[in-house]
Amino acid sequence: PQIYTLSLHDALPILIEPAPPESVFLTEHHTWMRMTTDGGLQLGMDDLLTQLIGNIESVWTPEPGTKVRQGDPIMRVSFSGRELTVPSPTSGVIERTNPQVQSAPWLLTHDAYRSGWVVALRPRDYAVAMRGNRIGTEARTWLSNELRRAIEFLSSTRQVAGAPVLADGAMPNRGALAMVDADR
Repeated sequence: PQIYTLSLHDALPILIEPAPPESVFLTEHHTWMRMTTDGGLQLGMDDLLTQLIGNIESVWTPEPGTKVRQGDPIMRVSFSGRELTVPSPTSGVIERTNPQVQSAPWLLTHDAYRSGWVVALRPRDYAVAMRGNRIGTEARTWLSNELRRAIEFLSSTRQVAGAPVLADGAMPNRGALAMVDADR
């Protein structure tokens, strides 16, 4: 059996500053990509999105061998009675899916950049796949700005589940998106 180690980060009920590793490219739709030694790409969801979603109940992915185009659904996650479809950041062929994430979807939230990868994809064109994505300091800065945008959005709702949000300037709770009206 595989043993997973949870950190203090996992126990905190509030969002913390996202911290993508240096080796991943972040996309505008909050997916990440990492080049693999076999020439493919591993993809997953960034830690800001997984924190905002909170408890992920299930994950759907296309079957290996499926051709996807940029913008096609690459994964669908269920959380708190809701569903989020995540678009593919590039075109290619799904080579494999992560069986650990299928059986333990919480890995997406607790280990987003390592064992929380979702699919391995063979891109049609590497140059196109990497164009416009962020890595390193640029990725961390962008994700920090996205966190601030999320806080502004959550603050603008003024009420979540009937209570004021962030009135004291504190960070939102993990899973905050599950409490926002579906119409927003």
